Amino acid sequence: MVGAEGLELSQEDHLAGTAGGRKYEISADGVRIPVTEVEETPAVNGQDVILTIDSDINYVAQRAAEKKQAQFNAEWVSVIAMEVKTGKILAIGDSAELDPNDPGATAPEFRRSTSITRAFEPGSTGKAPIFAAALDQGVIKPTDEFTVPNKKTFTKETINDSLEHATYDMTAAGIFARSYNTGTVMVGNKMSKQTRYDYMRAFGLGTPIQVGLNGASAGQLAAPENWDRRQQYTTMFGQGYSQTVLHTASIFQTLANGGVRLSPSLIEGYRNDDGSVTKIPDPEEKRVVKESTSKEMLKIMESVVDFGTGYKEAIPGYRVGGKTGTGQAASAKGYDGYTYSFAGVAPLEDPQFVVVATMYRPKGNWKDFSVADTFTDVMSHTLNTFNVPPSTTKSEAYDVFVGKEQKKSW
Repeated sequence: MVGAEGLELSQEDHLAGTAGGRKYEISADGVRIPVTEVEETPAVNGQDVILTIDSDINYVAQRAAEKKQAQFNAEWVSVIAMEVKTGKILAIGDSAELDPNDPGATAPEFRRSTSITRAFEPGSTGKAPIFAAALDQGVIKPTDEFTVPNKKTFTKETINDSLEHATYDMTAAGIFARSYNTGTVMVGNKMSKQTRYDYMRAFGLGTPIQVGLNGASAGQLAAPENWDRRQQYTTMFGQGYSQTVLHTASIFQTLANGGVRLSPSLIEGYRNDDGSVTKIPDPEEKRVVKESTSKEMLKIMESVVDFGTGYKEAIPGYRVGGKTGTGQAASAKGYDGYTYSFAGVAPLEDPQFVVVATMYRPKGNWKDFSVADTFTDVMSHTLNTFNVPPSTTKSEAYDVFVGKEQKKSW
């Protein structure tokens, strides 16, 4: 029997083992001839594959994804939990659960993990690599001031924010916290298209993430010389390219890990027949941004939860940071749906975990759409599972607006 899908397919060489054999002489009538030499090769059992998955956390993530999908009749919901300092995947919760005894009962596009196979335009979670690049290049500081209107035209392309708002004098951190597209383009325009693209690639976009599950999607990221007049701006706020949920998790792992990207892993090692364990090599490391950039991004992400669009993602007792994302979902008919996400990190004084929750094409009243409870349920359970003590340090979130008044209408 040969593995047909997933880890059973990719790990076939480890799982299969080696068949044994016995060779001896027989007479013409097929009876073994006594006292003749026997050559015997013992069978070798296959190894057990040890996963990084925590079964309890994965159960919570799976049920949270299913609950959210049912709540809004979404096409799919995905939840990933990952260790910041190792890149180990603790949970992959997909709303479309496959029964291996009856795979035909699940639609073909959901027989593999949507977290790895389904690429989509991420929306505002895609602002994180742009702000990180701008900080890393030294073209902005979190407290730099910008005048941010609801609508602004850049070389004949008009960029709008999703909800109409007054023109505000804001910090760069505040633009990120309130997730304003107009301000994001002001920040991104301080770099060349090539620079932005190089950082996006360094964060892993445009390359499939191989963790042993087949069907991994690279998403789509066109080279900057092929960006059209509008795409040069939309790529700053998560439109005009695509990525998977695992790509999102990897980006925020990098930002939380001092700027060092670790190849995500799903396999811990292999248990041999004698009970010993063969560990896999340490994950590949790649510095994407400076450590100082990582520290500033964590403070900016804390501003999102303390003062911005991620206020519902707060977890009592813990310092949490992250980024909300609402992206338009494309089809053959054009943009006709939405994707909602939150990518979060905790605890910020010593980042341990990243949790990403993504809901694709929900139905109903868009004002009700949220994955906040999905994120908080899974992150809270993860923190509790690993006995992470509550935060004892104060928030380092930046002000959103210039001046003393920080409570202004949306």
